[in-house]
Amino acid sequence: MKNGDLSKDQYGEVSLGETVNVVDGVSISLGQPRIEELTGGPGEVAGSGIVVPVTLTNSSGTEISLSGFTTSASYGEGDGTPANEVPSASKRVPAKLAAGESVSVDRAFVVPAEGRGNVKVVVDLGAAYHSAVFRGSMG
Repeated sequence: MKNGDLSKDQYGEVSLGETVNVVDGVSISLGQPRIEELTGGPGEVAGSGIVVPVTLTNSSGTEISLSGFTTSASYGEGDGTPANEVPSASKRVPAKLAAGESVSVDRAFVVPAEGRGNVKVVVDLGAAYHSAVFRGSMG
């Protein structure tokens, strides 16, 4: 990263149906988003939003740590408006992903109906990896 520019730690944007190989044998893809009324827990923002299935696949020969896994979303052009994640509506991520395994975890974000035509989702496995960036219509 140069001068704090996080975009230098990201792969280029791809459409929702594509798969991003973040390192040899490790890939990320997004499933079909669902529109839901999200109920937040204490201190969380709730409301109408999307649930995005994130699939992590480890076809490498070694186990990988998922302790640095994060997701973020925004809507609109460019960096857009940040979408609030609803952790209580998102699935927990396992600590590790064994060689030859895949896992799908739902990530929930509050995105108003008018913003769902142009949503950007960033998935990061941690400091050792570049982030996968997906953009497209989610309802």
